Amino acid sequence: MSAEHAIYDADAEEVMKDLVEKGEVPYWIPSGASTHPFGGLGYARFAFEIASQEREMNVYFDTIVVSCASGSTLGGMIAGFKLLEKTVVPQRDGARKKRQIIGIDAFADAPENGLALVFQIAKTTAERIGLSKTDVHMNDVLIDYRWNAGTYGFVDEITQNAMKLMAQLEGIVTDPVYTGKALAGLIGRARLGEFKHCKNVLFVHTGGVAALSAYPNVS
Repeated sequence: MSAEHAIYDADAEEVMKDLVEKGEVPYWIPSGASTHPFGGLGYARFAFEIASQEREMNVYFDTIVVSCASGSTLGGMIAGFKLLEKTVVPQRDGARKKRQIIGIDAFADAPENGLALVFQIAKTTAERIGLSKTDVHMNDVLIDYRWNAGTYGFVDEITQNAMKLMAQLEGIVTDPVYTGKALAGLIGRARLGEFKHCKNVLFVHTGGVAALSAYPNVS
């Protein structure tokens, strides 16, 4: 789309400086917009959308499963549901089981990096929506690293089988990079009996289906 590319490991501040010197007005958006101060806000709002749909359907999702890579989706959710707990839930049904939000890693980075990143995003988002950083705790961040196929963007047989199963049974298409791996995690955890204490599990489809065209062997 006529974009100009800097080298992969270019320093963002240096690139910005060069653009300013050329008379441009640059605006830097980090990968996935995740570490941007506003990166988690969309999925903070998501918590309240889910609460609204729960009321309509008379159901409560005690477990939520979503893909996790650059971190803002999971971090935003954590902050959003913290705010929901403080506002809506105590007034309606404070006795309900605490929600568990599980991120299925798709990035294949070191676990300590992913946990720290999501924790920081959740704290930043919490402050933006009227909470305190202390409202979010490290034990709120749960990321499962067993289903990332070992490398970002690589599709293993487990992921492909999960994608095919969802397509065959439900007619829902997932992508190989993010939701496919999250789906593999969902199915894998279910088969291991890890949801046996959960009443209602919600799988969040975050899109990415356009990436299928880059994986012609996935059919």
